[in-house]
Amino acid sequence: MAETFRQRVLVYPVRADGLGEPQEFCRTEPGFPDGMCFDVEGRLYLAATVAQEVQVFDSAGRCVDRLPCGAGSMLTNCCFGGPGGRSLFVTDARNERVLAFDLDVAGLPLFPFR
Repeated sequence: MAETFRQRVLVYPVRADGLGEPQEFCRTEPGFPDGMCFDVEGRLYLAATVAQEVQVFDSAGRCVDRLPCGAGSMLTNCCFGGPGGRSLFVTDARNERVLAFDLDVAGLPLFPFR
């Protein structure tokens, strides 16, 4: 779960009786976390709003890559798609556009709300 104004992402342990206490997974510095998705290797991709970049975190919560999206961008969400699921699509709300990054890794599919 993204706690946007606290600049962090939380994870909740799943227990037999429900969810456990949240734990901090990573922090977006700079920027504020918004939409997110995962690749098949377990990396988390975060649209880091005012940081004007997508921040990529490994399974230990370390920032391992940054995908710059241009001066003045306001990123709000991201997802994988395209041929083989290897394109990362990122929404830039301020400039009313969708950016695409061709990556060497496929993303996990998103599941519709049920």
